[in-house]
This record gives sequence, structure tokens and C-alpha cells, in this order.
Amino acid sequence: MSELTILKDKITSNVMERFIELTDKTTFDTELSFALQHIKKNPQLSKATLESNVMAVLNVAQTGLSLNPTLKYAYLVPRSVNKGGQWMVETCLEPSYIGLCKLVTDSGSARSIVSHLVYEGDEFEVSLGTSVDILHKPKFKTKEVTHVYVVSVLSDGSK
Repeated sequence: MSELTILKDKITSNVMERFIELTDKTTFDTELSFALQHIKKNPQLSKATLESNVMAVLNVAQTGLSLNPTLKYAYLVPRSVNKGGQWMVETCLEPSYIGLCKLVTDSGSARSIVSHLVYEGDEFEVSLGTSVDILHKPKFKTKEVTHVYVVSVLSDGSK
């Protein structure tokens, strides 16, 4: 039996019931498959503590995000931690900026969130004060990024 199969069995036995309470069996099977893909691609994740792997997979259900690589909502990331003078690897669920935007819009805190890159040569002005205003007219002439900004429309319509 491969290490990945053993890990799959351990994660399944430790988290499946709670995961399914939050979602359903199909989602559990799908997300476990994505988690195992992450672990297979990153050998450090297979060295992580079982508890951290279990919690990271459970956090997928608790946040409502997905490890689907096409969606790019979240990733499993190994972290070195020192516990009582002993270094070990723990797996963490890390939302991407796309996942964070999904969480904010799904919660109703914001209606939309968009980000833009400003390139060298673009017309770009920021006015600060009691009212913030951004003027950005892209020129599409270079690939040199000079700034990045985000505009969020909040639930009350303010930006």
C-alpha cells in the first residue's frame, strides 16, 4: 500500500463524517482527491503531521472554498513550526486572493471586488482626502507593472 493511500485512509477516517455534515459525500470525495493531488505534488506536505492534514481538509468544508486547481480558491501549504523545541511540518489551508474575494462576496460584505494592474505609461492618478478617486486610463504599451489597486463595492453601494 502506498504512503498516499495510507494517508487517504487516515484523513478519511478522521474527517469524513464532520466534512459531510458541513457539505456532502460527493464534495468530500472531490476535495479529498484535490488534497491528495496537492500532497503528491509537494513532498513536504506528505511529511506534515496527520492532525494538520486532517484540519486543513476540514477547513476546506468550513470555509466553503475548494482545492480545485482550476478555481484557484485555496491551496495546501506546508509550514515549519517549532513545538516545544521540536521542528515539524504542518499543512495549512491558504486561501488565494481569488478565494478571499469569494469569501467576502459570498458573505454579502461586498457586492464585487476587482483588481487592476497599472503599467508604465498608463495615465494613473489618485486623489485622497475626504473622498478617494482613482483615474486609470490604460495605454497597453508596456509590460512593466508600476502599481496595483483594488476597487470593492460594499453591500451598501459604497466603494
